[in-house]
Amino acid sequence: MCSIEIRGQARSVVYSLLITAYHFITILSTSSSSSDPETSRLSRCISCASTAYLSLWNQLMHHYFPPRNFTDRCWEPDSEIGTVPCRGSCFILVEEIYEHFSTHAIMRGCVNRFLLFGLDEDVRDALTDKSECRTTDRRLLHLVALTPQTDLVIMCSCTGSLCNHANMDYVLSIAVSSACNAFLLILMLIFHCALHTLITSAWFM
Repeated sequence: MCSIEIRGQARSVVYSLLITAYHFITILSTSSSSSDPETSRLSRCISCASTAYLSLWNQLMHHYFPPRNFTDRCWEPDSEIGTVPCRGSCFILVEEIYEHFSTHAIMRGCVNRFLLFGLDEDVRDALTDKSECRTTDRRLLHLVALTPQTDLVIMCSCTGSLCNHANMDYVLSIAVSSACNAFLLILMLIFHCALHTLITSAWFM
């Protein structure tokens, strides 16, 4: 029973750390630009996608607006990455892909120019009204799966011109650093559970 609780806590800690890191870099660092009323009405968003999406674009083109660039530099965008005008929020979508090894694919753009047929109204409102990151089931966003191994994606939204510019290597490095501290916390939980089991066993002997 205790081991099941630990696994659940560990999974929650990892997801929370990664989401917090994305939230901190992607959202808080751009809060000054999102406060401008004119910028909020019409801004620009970085528009790109990892090359992993390009090989599947014959399928994806029936669901997604095309990005300005297909490039692995989308992970760490520079001044040559394309942008699009946007009335609303920008987004960053991150998902795991499995080929010869596990890695990540990323897509950036404007929420209003994400899916050809649009997001469900409640989902769109949640992305537009709040600047935050969330782990969610791809099916809620009507996303086409790159690989069948996982249905979870990380979806971040923000307001303000080019607010979706975050360097993902930097974001993940923060998450990994925090994960080391979380690992120590998990070890303490394991020790606590083991000690509790020993005390309980001794009590009933």
